[in-house]
Amino acid sequence: MPGYIFFSDQKEMDAPIYRIFGVERLFQLFDVQKLALVKPSAWDDPFENFILKSKARLENGELAEFAYANDLYGQCWSFKEESDAMWRIYSANQYGVKVKTTPRKLREALAGSVPYSDISAFIGKVRYHTDAQLRGMLNDRARMQRKVFDGAGQGLAETLLFKRTAFEHEQEVRLIYSKNDGRESQDIFLFPFDPFSNIEEVVFDPRMDNRLVEIYSNHIRSLGFKGKIQKSTLYEIPNLEVQV
Repeated sequence: MPGYIFFSDQKEMDAPIYRIFGVERLFQLFDVQKLALVKPSAWDDPFENFILKSKARLENGELAEFAYANDLYGQCWSFKEESDAMWRIYSANQYGVKVKTTPRKLREALAGSVPYSDISAFIGKVRYHTDAQLRGMLNDRARMQRKVFDGAGQGLAETLLFKRTAFEHEQEVRLIYSKNDGRESQDIFLFPFDPFSNIEEVVFDPRMDNRLVEIYSNHIRSLGFKGKIQKSTLYEIPNLEVQV
C-alpha cells in the first residue's frame, strides 16, 4: 500500500480519524479550502523528529547533520474518537471543534496536490517506544541507513512516526509531506483540501454553550456542509436506574 505506513489492511485506511482545533480554524478551512502542514519543530514534544535532529556519526567517525531535516511537514490526527484529556488539551478555551475523516481521504488529497506523490505524500500510524528503545534506534546503523537514505521516501517519512510511550493514549496518525523540490523551506505547507467532501462530521466541545453551538451549526449548514453536526455528549449525565 504505497503511501500508507504501518497500516495493516485496507479497512484501517478507511477507519475514522479525528482532529480537534479551534472553531475559527474550521471556518477558515471552509473558506480557503486548504489544510496546513507544519514542521515538526512546531510540535511540543522535544523528541519529535529526534532521528533527523540528531548528529550523524559516519562510519569514518566524522559527525554530520542531515541537510533535509527541515524538509518534512506533518499534521496530527487520532484514531481515538474522544477523551476528556484531548478536549482539555486541544480546546483549552472551550471553543474547540472535532472533525472526522479517514486516512485515505487525507492522503489522497495531499497526493493529488504535490509532485512525485509516490515518494513525497504519506500517512502513517505512530508507533510508541520507551526512551531507551528510541535511543537504541539511533545506534542501529543499518536501520538508520535504511530510513534516512531510502530513495523511495518512505524511510524518511517513518522518522516522524516514533514517539515515547507516554503519548500512547493519543493513538496518533500523521499526514506527512516530504518536500523534494529544492526550494527553501517555509514554516507552513498549504495544500488544497475540500472540507465539504472530505470532512464527514463536526462535533463541538462538550463544554460549549448550547446557544453558540446552534449559531455555529447554522452557519456551517449555510456554507453547504451536508455532514453530521452535533455537540459532544461526553459530559451528559445518563439516565441510570439502580436495582435495589
